[in-house]
Amino acid sequence: MGPPRPPNDNDRDWPAWLEAATERLMRCNSRLSKERKRAQGACVRACSKKIQLAEILLQRDPSNEEVRGILSNSQNKLAEVF
Repeated sequence: MGPPRPPNDNDRDWPAWLEAATERLMRCNSRLSKERKRAQGACVRACSKKIQLAEILLQRDPSNEEVRGILSNSQNKLAEVF
C-alpha cells in the first residue's frame, strides 16, 4: 500500500489532498533529519574516542605507524561529518 492517490484534476478535494501530502512530507523529512543527527552524533563520539586513544598510544610510542593510521582515519572521518 503506497501513498494515497491524488484526486482527479477537476475534483474539489485537490487542495485538501495537497495539504495532507505536504504534511506527510514534512513529518518524513523531520524524522529523517533526526535519524541523521543521531547517526552523526554516534560517529563523532566513536571518532573522538579513537582519536583520544591514538593520541595516548602515540605519546608512549611515537613511531607506531598503525596507530598513526588510525588517528589519521578517525580525524578525516570526523572532518567529513562537519
